[in-house]
Amino acid sequence: MWTDAFILKTKDVIKAYKGFSILKDGSKSDKILFCLLIAFYIIVSGLLLYSNLFVKNYVLPVLSLILWIISVIISYSFQQHIYRRETKLYSKHSTTKTNFLYQFEQQLNNFGIERKDYTLYENYFAMELNFKNTFRNNEIAVYLSTIVCPILITTIPDEKKIESAIMVCLGIVIIPVFIFLINCFVNRKQYIYAGIIYYLKLGLLSEQFKKSQTAKKSE
Repeated sequence: MWTDAFILKTKDVIKAYKGFSILKDGSKSDKILFCLLIAFYIIVSGLLLYSNLFVKNYVLPVLSLILWIISVIISYSFQQHIYRRETKLYSKHSTTKTNFLYQFEQQLNNFGIERKDYTLYENYFAMELNFKNTFRNNEIAVYLSTIVCPILITTIPDEKKIESAIMVCLGIVIIPVFIFLINCFVNRKQYIYAGIIYYLKLGLLSEQFKKSQTAKKSE
C-alpha cells in the first residue's frame, strides 16, 4: 500500500519536471499558434530540402535557409514566452537553469512535495536511472546516423556539386541534432530521471548555500 502511494507521488515529481504542456494545459490560442509554428517549420524544412536538391539557382535555397532560421528563432521565442508566463518566480536577470529550478520547485510545491523530501525522491530516480541504463542501447541512432544518412547524401547527382556541398554542410549541423532527438525519444525516461536528480540536488545545494551565508552574516 505504502509502496503504491510512493510510486504515485514519484509520478507527480515527473509531472512537475515536465512542467507546462502547451497541448495539454495551454489555452486555445496557445495550441493554435503552436500547431501553426510546427506546420511552418515542417513546410520550410521541406522547402529547404527541395531547393537544395532540385533548384539550380541560388535564390530559393538562400531564401528557404533564411526562412528556416526564422522559424527556429520564432519557435524558441514562443517557448521562452510560455516559460516566463508559467513561472511565477521568473527573473530575466537569472540564468535559464535558475529559472527552470524556480519553475520545478514551484510545481513540486503545488503537488505538496516539500524540500525536506527531495533526497527521498532523488534516491528513487537514481535507482531507476541505474536500472534503466543497464538495458540502454543506441543502435538505432548509430544505424540511422552512420549508415542511412550517408547513403541518402550519396544519392545526390554528381553534377550538383555546389548543392551537394551545401547539403553536407547542413548535414554536419543537422545529423548531431538528429542523433540527439532519437536519443531523446528512445531514452526519454533516462533523460527525465537524470534531469530530476540534477535539479533536486541543485535545490538542496542552493538551500545549504543560503543557510551557510545567513550563518556567516549572523556571526
